[in-house]
Amino acid sequence: MSETLWKGTPVVAGRAGGIPIQMLEGVGGFLINSREECAEKTLWLLRNLEEGKKLGIRGKEIVRKRFLLTRLIGDELKVYASLLDTTAGTKEKESTLDAYHETKDPVCGMQLNQTRAASIIH
Repeated sequence: MSETLWKGTPVVAGRAGGIPIQMLEGVGGFLINSREECAEKTLWLLRNLEEGKKLGIRGKEIVRKRFLLTRLIGDELKVYASLLDTTAGTKEKESTLDAYHETKDPVCGMQLNQTRAASIIH
């Protein structure tokens, strides 16, 4: 679903599984409940190419805002910043793993060299 929306293609899809989460009604296409509705919306898209193009553009924008890796990485960085007691938009603050007396990496468990601990500047 997201891949199709990312290409700017308007979609006609059923209200099943994660489809309604990925595509909101009227943003990227149509959510339908029956075969008849599917045929109706598909014909509408074929007959209204410009409006369909606008739906596709809105669908691409929703994917850009909600599902791209850059947004997911941004969310991860916000979590890390909150764990390091920093806030976005404040002056730079330096934090190191050494300040938390970590002996192992919290993600992979690798032994840390305290004299060469990584620092994060936010």
